[in-house]
Amino acid sequence: MSWHRDYFQCVYLCLFLFACSANGQERIIWQLNHAPPSTIVHGQYKQQGFIDLILEQIIRKMPEYQHSIEVSSLAGSTFEIRSQKTVCLPALFSSPEREKFMLFSQASIVHPSNRLVFLNKNSKGIAGQQLDLAHLLARKDLYLGLDKSRSYGAVADAALADVEPISHVYRRASESPNGLIEMVALGRLDYTIAYPFQVQYYLQSNQLVGKSPLTMAQIYGQAAYSMGQVACPKNEWGKQVITRVNQVLNQLKPTQEYKAAMTRWWKESAQDPNFVTFYQQQFLNH
Repeated sequence: MSWHRDYFQCVYLCLFLFACSANGQERIIWQLNHAPPSTIVHGQYKQQGFIDLILEQIIRKMPEYQHSIEVSSLAGSTFEIRSQKTVCLPALFSSPEREKFMLFSQASIVHPSNRLVFLNKNSKGIAGQQLDLAHLLARKDLYLGLDKSRSYGAVADAALADVEPISHVYRRASESPNGLIEMVALGRLDYTIAYPFQVQYYLQSNQLVGKSPLTMAQIYGQAAYSMGQVACPKNEWGKQVITRVNQVLNQLKPTQEYKAAMTRWWKESAQDPNFVTFYQQQFLNH
């Protein structure tokens, strides 16, 4: 009867291995980089960034998957997704280049769009103005700092694509775009592109509120608000995850809990009537 025992042991082993394989296929690795206050992977406010908080709600609604969170640079995450690993990002801009190897959900987040950030001595009264990025890029005396692999929105990306490679645009694989804001504040760069809430977070973290060395200006042609999406590999696994994420977002986005998490670090901007209208008419329907 030993062959029966061996047979059933073999069957159980095969079932176990199949289950492990199935579990592996159902695992989502969410990758985040340290970019306060959207994602905060260390320090006093660890896991309290507004993307951290909405991701927590998304994960709660998807118990059929195994979830793990890893820290990575955006360049590293892009490479992993291009390699079709079981990696997803909770909030990323879509672009024609990314759509070649990524699938995107409906909008998972909305917030104020990027601004041009200058050192005060270089701003010359531009606060609140709209500046043409293409004209700025034509000035070889102004050095712009950017993060590698990051999208800055359709208008900015198009202006950069028209001129790159360019000697006076400095790109680095940065753990956090706040590092580039600091380089502008220290006079090592003339300007960068960042979100208003990133600038505010930098000022608060360095006790510079009320005595800011920085000035922000809008990018001409850029929409006032930007919407990010969950991004996964462009394969069958990614398609299944994105389909499920869309179902979850349809449930979460209309709730006050989701809105409160998303606007935690920029509540003042979220009370702007223009944002309220955009949220109701655009974000909830995309």
